[in-house]
Amino acid sequence: MAVTAVISNLSPNSGTIGTHVQINGMNFVQGGIHAVVRFAPNQIATTVFSYSNTQIIVAVPAGSTTGNVFLEFPGGNSNTKLFTVGGSSSPNITSLSPNNGGVNTAVTVNGTNFGAVQNSSTVKFNGVVATVITWSATAIVVSVPTLATTGPVTVTVTGLVSNSVTFTITNPSNGGTGAPIGMLLIPCQQFNTQVVLGYDTTDFNDLSNQSFYFFKVEEIAQGRTPSCTRQIITYRDLGVATLKATLVGYNQNVSDPASIPSPFEIFTIGSVAATGRLCTIVRGLTLTAQNLQYQLTRDAAAGPVSIIKVRLEGRVELTAYA
Repeated sequence: MAVTAVISNLSPNSGTIGTHVQINGMNFVQGGIHAVVRFAPNQIATTVFSYSNTQIIVAVPAGSTTGNVFLEFPGGNSNTKLFTVGGSSSPNITSLSPNNGGVNTAVTVNGTNFGAVQNSSTVKFNGVVATVITWSATAIVVSVPTLATTGPVTVTVTGLVSNSVTFTITNPSNGGTGAPIGMLLIPCQQFNTQVVLGYDTTDFNDLSNQSFYFFKVEEIAQGRTPSCTRQIITYRDLGVATLKATLVGYNQNVSDPASIPSPFEIFTIGSVAATGRLCTIVRGLTLTAQNLQYQLTRDAAAGPVSIIKVRLEGRVELTAYA
């Protein structure tokens, strides 16, 4: 039976984006697996300076806000500790006007320390970047983005993230007639995993055949359309490897379902040092279609690859169809 990871304290327990934070405690290595460190609101600390069974040093990731820090393991999470993001010059949201509405609704974000001009600053609706209409130091007017879902609105200025205020989406993003049925948030342990050619889904290493994972997300009823917007891949660092991620599906509401494109992305994981650590990478591949499926293919020339977990994020909605 696995012991529970326990965080005793954070040093420091406040700071800005990029601050080096030392996490102290015990049982940080579980069965040889190193945890994913998460800051609020569910941001992954991808820059890890050191990791031992009793101490982890990470940089506060972009997008973090004041909230709980915890360690995520495949079998369960640690306790949480509060980390405060920001300072006297941090952006601060006082209100949203309106605080609910549909896609493309113009929303005024009221507050302080936004800066006189936008430059590289952003406004996000539950993690999705919004289009800015006007920007000033105390008021920003934005348009609710297409893939927005109900959740926190934040403003990021020079790497500093504001507090969050909830915005409620009152209609789905794909032009449907009803509210979203629910979120897609699927760990691969819950997939009906199809192991192609008998490859082991936890550690495949066949240099002559392009081994791959093939996950079928959902055989969905007519009129319900899943949208995948983000993939979070947890893997063990066994060295540098090239992967190709592909989303496939069809739309039974159009005359030619085969016309739906299959977006893909090629990227690398791992390090030359092959540390063996548990790492996480976030990708932004997007597709809305019925019978949505996700495939990870290892380049034939790559070395060993070990995928621990794949999580897809998106939504399922009602949509009108002829």
